[in-house]
Amino acid sequence: MSPEQDAQLRQIADTLRSDDGFLVASHHGPDGDAIGSLLAVGKLLDCLGKRYCLFNTDGVPDQYRFLPGSDQVTDRLPGECWNWLILLDVATPDRIDEALRQGQHYARSIVLDHHLTERPFGDLAYVDAGAAATGEIVVRLRAALAVDPGPDFATCAYAAIFADTGSFQFSNTNDRVLRIAAELAAQGADPAAIADALVASQSLARVRMMERALHNLEILADGRVATISVFLDDMQAVGATRYDLEGLVNLPRSIAGVRVAAQLREVIPGQEYRISLRSKVGYDVEAVARKFGGGGHRQAAGCTIRGSYEAVCAALYPELERAAEPRQ
Repeated sequence: MSPEQDAQLRQIADTLRSDDGFLVASHHGPDGDAIGSLLAVGKLLDCLGKRYCLFNTDGVPDQYRFLPGSDQVTDRLPGECWNWLILLDVATPDRIDEALRQGQHYARSIVLDHHLTERPFGDLAYVDAGAAATGEIVVRLRAALAVDPGPDFATCAYAAIFADTGSFQFSNTNDRVLRIAAELAAQGADPAAIADALVASQSLARVRMMERALHNLEILADGRVATISVFLDDMQAVGATRYDLEGLVNLPRSIAGVRVAAQLREVIPGQEYRISLRSKVGYDVEAVARKFGGGGHRQAAGCTIRGSYEAVCAALYPELERAAEPRQ
């Protein structure tokens, strides 16, 4: 952490100690980091005796409802105006509720995030693209506050980091991250129970979507690129939600020889597709996402492309192939 980042984090910690009335939110279509971080910040505010509200416009997906405090999250914005909005795991304003984008329901904002962005926002912000997850940043905030929020905090923060490191399989897993995970386990997080809930308890609809997605598998660039496509008709046929698709892009990524993988998810029939991108170490998919107005990390990124399925493939596939070119 740089001296500037240290000062930013201390300023945010001082604000949480001295002020009150916090609306805490994470991005729509929440993943494990978004939900785990949201709940962990709630535990910090509990420890400080603060008044707060936990909000996500899509609520808590079923697979994260085992986390302590998940029943506190509301998907309806409260009518009152809060002193502060705390945004977690949000790189750009377009990933939050429209009312929040317009500055409604709060006076000032705090952003805690770990994504690369060209347009930082928030009255106070702590952004570290080197952090493995926003959950890691929340652990740093806990240290800056010098409080002990107990095992429920440890569970939520551990789940956030576990999710965004791909169960500690991605390249953002390093000795620092594993030390943090070990500390959280010592503080009450149960690694086996969290792994069972997030990895070994998959819905039948998700498993059936794996089958359909792999039926649409395409191999490009002499095996260096692999893609899968998910269509709304398939989701409806098996009763899947978009949360059942989380992480499916890792199926093509796991194929031997594949360097870059993509999942194309139909959002509006024949008109709009959400693209999830993953890559192996040394291959940059964040640059691909940026070309289509998206972003993320070098090895995990996303974007939305409008057009017919054929047009989207025609635009995306050459970029994937360029990103997967052999390194010199």
